[in-house]
Amino acid sequence: MTVATDARRGEATAPTTGPVVCQCRNISVEFDSTEGPRRILEGITADLREGEFVTIMGRSGTGKTTLLRVLDGLIDPAPGSEVRFWGRPLDGPPKEAVFVFQNYAASLLPWRTIEKNVALGLEGRVQSKDEIRRRVADALKMVGLAERAKDYPWRLSGGMQQRVQLARGLAMDASVLLMDEPFGALDAMTKSILQDELQRVHQERKPTVAFVSHDIDEAVYLSDRILILGGSPATIVREVRVDLPRPRDQLATKELPEFHRLRRLVYDEIVRGHS
Repeated sequence: MTVATDARRGEATAPTTGPVVCQCRNISVEFDSTEGPRRILEGITADLREGEFVTIMGRSGTGKTTLLRVLDGLIDPAPGSEVRFWGRPLDGPPKEAVFVFQNYAASLLPWRTIEKNVALGLEGRVQSKDEIRRRVADALKMVGLAERAKDYPWRLSGGMQQRVQLARGLAMDASVLLMDEPFGALDAMTKSILQDELQRVHQERKPTVAFVSHDIDEAVYLSDRILILGGSPATIVREVRVDLPRPRDQLATKELPEFHRLRRLVYDEIVRGHS
């Protein structure tokens, strides 16, 4: 197995084996502002590999969500940038990817039941109603909401509503999950439960996950790699490999010396990069 090296620090980073699902080369993004064009991202180059869980971190305003939206085809990068999914140039939202938003309430239609919200992404894509029902039932069972299929979103807690978003992606059989701080608005207990739910789904389905987070403990707990953005415009200032055993446990994993080492490393990089 070939292992990449962080040339700036001489440390081993993520393995370079396995098929590349998403390839980013020289990604730069500019937005208009009152002072003229403002460059948010500069020269982002990274690969997301099959079944990998990659968290994108950095201080507020470094362009984490912007990068995720580039991967979903929602923002066009600057000329000279290149994004490919399975070797194909990205020319719109990739069919193999599903975006999971932080604002779970706004992403669900309150007049549709839970099962019909989950089926939303399949309508127009899958012709067989029996196939849609099967996929929806399987996805709801996987996230523990099978018994709430006939309920409406407003009857569910925030954590359950976020599970509905995840079920929608699973029903579409997405091979890539793009997740923008999906647990950021939840209380600590609900967040830990959903982290473990996501970890279980990731181990069973093996999707490639690109996950934006401000929570260092969350990033270390869930990830195979962490990409840290810094600077203005932002670049990848550090890539951290997380080589903790799986499945991970909220107590046992977080008591490991390696967990604390990685947590400190990421914290120092983000704080130092800001200062």
